[in-house]
Amino acid sequence: MPRKPRMPRMPRMTRMTRMTRMTRMTRMTRMTRMTRMPRLTSVALAFALLLPARPAQAQPRWQEIGKTRSGNPVYVDARSVRKGNDGIVNATIRVVYTTPVKSPKGNLTASRALAMFDCARMTFATKENTTYIDEKANRVFQRTVNKQPGFGPAIAGNFADVALQHLCGK
Repeated sequence: MPRKPRMPRMPRMTRMTRMTRMTRMTRMTRMTRMTRMPRLTSVALAFALLLPARPAQAQPRWQEIGKTRSGNPVYVDARSVRKGNDGIVNATIRVVYTTPVKSPKGNLTASRALAMFDCARMTFATKENTTYIDEKANRVFQRTVNKQPGFGPAIAGNFADVALQHLCGK
């Protein structure tokens, strides 16, 4: 049987040559990383400088839309305003009492209502109403959730009338 030709043997690497190769590879990798870092940061810096400057202030959550007959400011949460296909506008309305209303549990300072506004009929319905003793501390006096809200006319000068005028534009 004929013998297979032998492949020439590669010289064995000594431990020292292996270490030297590893060290060279590590150095090359580190150098590559070091040279890439400044390039990336300079590109990011150039990109940041090219972006248009925007004001640092964010839009406030509550926008004042008017005052009630008694002078209490009425606010709307602009992010909560949604108009449905049926023409009904949903929004969160907030009223801050300029003079706190006295109650047995403490002075009421504000109220929030999640309401629906029918612009075609100029009526509203309250889904949920929360009255606060201390709004900043989130101390709730009463929270009412209507299972089946009913639409009705807004009394002139109250928060619903102010919100209807603002949201329906009439």
